[in-house]
Amino acid sequence: VLAQRYACAPDAALAEAVELGWLMAAELLDMDIDISFAPVLDLDYGRSRVIGDRAFGGDGATVSALAGAFVRGMAEAGMAATGKHFPGHGWAEADSHLEIPT
Repeated sequence: VLAQRYACAPDAALAEAVELGWLMAAELLDMDIDISFAPVLDLDYGRSRVIGDRAFGGDGATVSALAGAFVRGMAEAGMAATGKHFPGHGWAEADSHLEIPT
């Protein structure tokens, strides 16, 4: 959804990604959790039921821009980010928590 907004109104979508990153981090920090394995950096190819809507989109430039904004929001809240599911995982159909994807 954020990727669709980014295509139409990039500045608004980037601002929303910053806000979402800040909110997620603030809520975790409130529970004394000081790092998050976020954001998901993979691309949504429409194949993976694990990545799916957890990705910022299917286009590398869009994912990069939105993930960068999300990380800025996390940093503004005082939390470090650890990106996960680097590009490639979204192509695998298997859930890597349950089986070995190829």
